[in-house]
Amino acid sequence: MIIMHIPKDGNCLFRSLASFFQSPQIDHTLIRRMLVHYIYQHPEAFEMDIRSEGYQSVDEYCQHMSHPATWGDGVCLQCFTMLFNVNVWLCYSNAPSEPPTLISEPKEGAPNLALLLTNNHYDRILAWQ
Repeated sequence: MIIMHIPKDGNCLFRSLASFFQSPQIDHTLIRRMLVHYIYQHPEAFEMDIRSEGYQSVDEYCQHMSHPATWGDGVCLQCFTMLFNVNVWLCYSNAPSEPPTLISEPKEGAPNLALLLTNNHYDRILAWQ
């Protein structure tokens, strides 16, 4: 694998997602704001997963997630796939022989983004070797 190493600053998921766009105008803070806004605007799509994470409400989750350096999670990944129509694949460093996991239902014709999860840290996979 060819890995784009992402800083370990609590924003790694959002930095990894922002790198998909390859644009200096789209950074991790913008991606975080866009995802939180989308979740807030579509609570029915995320409420069950948010409550299963221990939050009392979508509002509580969105307030928490809007803070810089708050670790992103599966809800954010799911939101990204919905908002940007991207297939997100997740590989786990502790299970290198396992095939990647697709975060949502496959989106035919959609671009792909692959991430590597290592001990609660996300890096971006640029290519498979």
